[in-house]
Amino acid sequence: MKETTWRSARQRYLPPAEFPAQAFRSYQSRVLARSQLVWGEHCTECSFPSCQFTCAFYTPRPDLTCQRFENGIESIDCADAQITRIVFRKWGKLEATGPAGLFSTAASARLGAIDRFVGAGLVAAPLPFEPKQNWIQRWNRWKNRWPSADVLDFPEVKFTIEAWTPSAHPFEMTLTFLSGSDQRMFQCAFTVSRQYMRLEISAREIAGSLDLDQPYLVQIEPVGDAQGREIYLGLADFRTLVDDHQSTPARDQPVGAIKVVVWDLDNTLWDGTLADDGLEGLTLRRDVVETIQELDRRGILNSIASKNDAPLAVDALTMFGIDHLFLHPQIGWEPKSDGIAQIAASLDLGIDSFAFVDDLAFERAQVQVAHPTIAVFPETDTAGLLANPRFDVPVTAESKRRREMYQAEGHRAQAFNPMKTDYKAFVASCDIRLTITPVSALTAERAFELTQRTNQLNFRASRYTRAEVARLAEDDSITPLVLSCRDRFGDYGIIGFLALDRSSGTVLDLFMSCRVQRKFVEHALVQYLLGLVGTLGQENLRILYRPSTRNEASARLLKELGFAPAPVPAEGDEITWLLPTTTVLENASLVTVELLPEFDLESH
Repeated sequence: MKETTWRSARQRYLPPAEFPAQAFRSYQSRVLARSQLVWGEHCTECSFPSCQFTCAFYTPRPDLTCQRFENGIESIDCADAQITRIVFRKWGKLEATGPAGLFSTAASARLGAIDRFVGAGLVAAPLPFEPKQNWIQRWNRWKNRWPSADVLDFPEVKFTIEAWTPSAHPFEMTLTFLSGSDQRMFQCAFTVSRQYMRLEISAREIAGSLDLDQPYLVQIEPVGDAQGREIYLGLADFRTLVDDHQSTPARDQPVGAIKVVVWDLDNTLWDGTLADDGLEGLTLRRDVVETIQELDRRGILNSIASKNDAPLAVDALTMFGIDHLFLHPQIGWEPKSDGIAQIAASLDLGIDSFAFVDDLAFERAQVQVAHPTIAVFPETDTAGLLANPRFDVPVTAESKRRREMYQAEGHRAQAFNPMKTDYKAFVASCDIRLTITPVSALTAERAFELTQRTNQLNFRASRYTRAEVARLAEDDSITPLVLSCRDRFGDYGIIGFLALDRSSGTVLDLFMSCRVQRKFVEHALVQYLLGLVGTLGQENLRILYRPSTRNEASARLLKELGFAPAPVPAEGDEITWLLPTTTVLENASLVTVELLPEFDLESH
């Protein structure tokens, strides 16, 4: 992008026949995102405004600054590529200011069109000199402040210069970054010739010399006498390429089950752009809605991260009758990675169990960089999601109602006002009831699902097959139990599964859903187990714990409940945590424990 100046708009310049247009087009077609540095013509020996009276080379432009290029920065007529032509005069140089951020190619095109429109209007406006000059300067400053993505948020960003000259004699040029706050700088040289050339320097290499988040100058200038040097410039910006952000999982990316899919709206959930086409210009993609409905049936939650005006987007979702399918939608103008982080926090789920679907490669890349463990998909892959193994999860009665359970949790959150309500009193008023039953044919599938989905409160980081769950039920020495929960707001469904060795009073495995965390359900369960193993003659309740990268919450919970690790460690990396059966947990009475009348746990 170039500075808006008073110079009359010239016709687009036609390049010479030997100009390598295809090389410029081919490279620019691979650009995923780029900065929009605002380049202007400047003087290497500038001492404005005294130079108007003291410099023999001072040649005024209409705005009275010095003309250092023969015809300014000229736009070149070259389809599918952005090219400018500069013929330098003595002491001429290109200069722009940072910090600079990245824009998607679509956003760059829109900003360029806006700049041309506003710039032409300012040049043509019949204003006196001083007001016109002020408005042009304001516009140039505003162009440097367009909101964008941070350059260093992307791993493969490079500062790139494409250049060519029709001159038979190659010449040297320099690229210089100068810190605006101290003497730090980065500089390198490059040669321009009749062969297409491209200089590429890693943004992180430049950042090793100065802070790219703070103000700086960037300059491009010929070495030696600049007079008459003619150069054609393509990209002269930070950029990242499509090649650097293919939708392939990172080598260490988890491949567990997907629990949440976050959807873009424009040209993903519907055809059309809401801001441009309005409600009447949108067409719902029925195949996408069918995929969302099937994911919902499988217990995979759906949400939204969209750059739109929230009220209008909600109107569109309501108009199509699908607003109820999405939990905690994040609609606004912040980076989508921020919205996804907020969704994860609201659902209390790890982002490594999230997938993100968007039609724009730029948005997918930005989210992938911010959240390396998320799975990203283009909207063209929607039809294949249901067949993807990460979306092939057990379907149970609880999974079909999972969205409703989370919505009920939202009602609980609304009912609790932390400024006015004592939390424990609120929990007591919810009438939470924990029901403990043995695994049966009706609940075995949900027990299996819990072993596959649970991470934070998976005390031994175990995964069971369906056959292993069935074998537990047949083992006379082990009691496999499922835990169900409900309160006055609704039914949580089956929220836990454990395997108890009655002979030693040891919980061999324990899985609990995050939906009931911090509601004292764990306290009630442990209090009940303390009483049970005490009647079986045990002095301590034992729980086995195997640490993993994702179950630190289990260890924290054991400490909060008063458990202590056994002095003699278990085999391998397992730790046995002990709690005396005489312990009385303060908050256990806030939750009522129920057994089915026909179920005698002590004799089971």
